[in-house]
Amino acid sequence: MRSFIRCLKLLKYGSCVRKQLTFMLVIAVIGMILEFRSINSFIGGFYIFLFPITIGHMFISLSMSGLIQSSVLKKKLQVLYPYVVSFPLMSLSLLVVIAHRVWLIHNGVEGLTDAENRMIQSTSLLEIGIFMFFCFIYFALVYKFYAPSFIFFIAFMIPGMVIVQNDTFGISRLLAIDFRSAVIATIILFISGNLVSLIISNLVYKYSLSEYMIKRSVSKMQ
Repeated sequence: MRSFIRCLKLLKYGSCVRKQLTFMLVIAVIGMILEFRSINSFIGGFYIFLFPITIGHMFISLSMSGLIQSSVLKKKLQVLYPYVVSFPLMSLSLLVVIAHRVWLIHNGVEGLTDAENRMIQSTSLLEIGIFMFFCFIYFALVYKFYAPSFIFFIAFMIPGMVIVQNDTFGISRLLAIDFRSAVIATIILFISGNLVSLIISNLVYKYSLSEYMIKRSVSKMQ
């Protein structure tokens, strides 16, 4: 616990901490607006998740410091503390998104039947779960293998989301999901995504940090 508190205090010495937090707070606010103004989009919910993820990954940026590189805190900053910070905040974010979708189903949406509304909310929630699952893997790799992780993200996510959202053979038609099943599946994707990300972080820990990510971090400090 003492080392964790020490690392929290060290965050203020990271690269452009205030700018990063301000930018991601803006993204979180935009996400809240999009989420609560939309009835059929996963973008708002995804933006809401970005803020806690970014806070967690600020620890990884901190590990790029020369002093930290020779410290016993290095591994914890890369494979433990990002999850300790981000997981509770992401869980709260997921709860907010689920609660909003429940509210939409309970109160109804003008122009939609109850069955259509439930299907839309179920599909959108599951889309968030799928999107976040792959993003967790991407974030676990990006600080070590920037280019391969970016290729992975493009290769899987863009075709995947196109298929998921297709009206003819999209996930709602393929799985015939109901809202309760969507909630359970999304929670499973959320938890398993974090676990897979944590495992990958430990597996790739001994690899050097990406030169691109180091240069970007250093340029922000100048």
